[in-house]
Amino acid sequence: MQSAILPPEFQKMFSRMFDDAPQNDWKDVARVIEEDFGKPAEEVFGVSFSGDPSRGVMERTARASASVAQVHWAKLSDGREVAIKIQKKEIATQVKWDLWAFKIITWVYSRVFDIPFYSLVPFVSERRFLETDFENEADKLSEWPSLSRPSRGSEIDTSTPERLKPGREYWKGRARRGGLGLSLNEVMTTMVDLFSAQMFLWGWLHCDPHPGNWFVRRQPNGKAELVLIDHGLYVHMEPNFRHQYARLWKALLTFDNNSITKIVNDWGVNNADLFASATLLRPYQGGERTTSKALEGLSKKDRAKLQYEMQQAMRKAVREILGDETRWPRELIFISRNMRIVQANNQFLGSPVNRIKITGTWASRALVESADLPLLEKIKKYGRHIVFRFVLLSSDILFYWYRIRQMLGWGGGMEDEIESSNATYGKGYGSRAEPTYI
Repeated sequence: MQSAILPPEFQKMFSRMFDDAPQNDWKDVARVIEEDFGKPAEEVFGVSFSGDPSRGVMERTARASASVAQVHWAKLSDGREVAIKIQKKEIATQVKWDLWAFKIITWVYSRVFDIPFYSLVPFVSERRFLETDFENEADKLSEWPSLSRPSRGSEIDTSTPERLKPGREYWKGRARRGGLGLSLNEVMTTMVDLFSAQMFLWGWLHCDPHPGNWFVRRQPNGKAELVLIDHGLYVHMEPNFRHQYARLWKALLTFDNNSITKIVNDWGVNNADLFASATLLRPYQGGERTTSKALEGLSKKDRAKLQYEMQQAMRKAVREILGDETRWPRELIFISRNMRIVQANNQFLGSPVNRIKITGTWASRALVESADLPLLEKIKKYGRHIVFRFVLLSSDILFYWYRIRQMLGWGGGMEDEIESSNATYGKGYGSRAEPTYI
């Protein structure tokens, strides 16, 4: 669930679903274990609930509980501490009904508003269903060491059924922030670096980085370490699409409108300006700016009269973004989800980093590091990358201006300003944008 699309009151209420949702009772947990293994938890994990010193121990009460699963702490007989992730008993049935309801609602919405959302249902449903398959999650986590040597993956036992994963190494950390004396800049830089590398270099993107899926730890050297959990929701980006997406980001930050139009037209998109704004998560200032120009000079009363027409224009714009459904990359749905949540995380921490600059730098770097580039072409691209880094200095000037204003109490951070711009832009289309609570 992406609570950012809900009204603030619901966002606050549903924030509990990240790690403090209602738990299944132990009898329900024990039933899930027996259904999957055909034997009780004591035999599966080699634990004892009666204090047998020759066996391990396990807590019946979960230490964290989300909407799909809950996590129990255990100490095995060999002394290892592990986190046992157990799917809630109702999920296996509920997810099928949820996806069926999603399918019906999307069909009705598509017919009533004449927006071709229904064609996206199979891709979204497949990813959502895989999110409840813990074998799929274990496979994704196991791939991490092959993607990047410096990253450390949690030890995991892959020999267990799809509703239960007992082999996770137990790591201690803190959710959200507070009390560790860490640099928020360092924490958010690590987060944005990670997902940028996944998008532009590795091709496997984690699409559920909400606060309940992060732990922040202080290392012995005083540096911050981020632990990313819950690897059920990923999208794969093919090399050609990944290359196009990197080119798009570079073009967006240099106002290369010809390249933007060419790339999005290849994807079947007919409205480059609006698509650019959706990608940057802020109004794009480098295109034709048809919407903002239409609103310039209008009074509030005139804008109100135009609200219906602008809402019609919004529906038309969405149809233009989806364009040719056969060519539109489905991966963009979940890429946008990842970027929106990361933006919200940065905003929640006070906008300590220039997220857009970091993302753009990784996009440019990926174009240089393409393995199939001839040496001469790689040298040329490296030179362009250096020039691009200088171009991004203008973004830094704006970022630090907002930081100074923020420290003086004159306004919010860069993400707050982006949120405000989006709200103004959205009103032009007759929609209301709310701040994001995470």
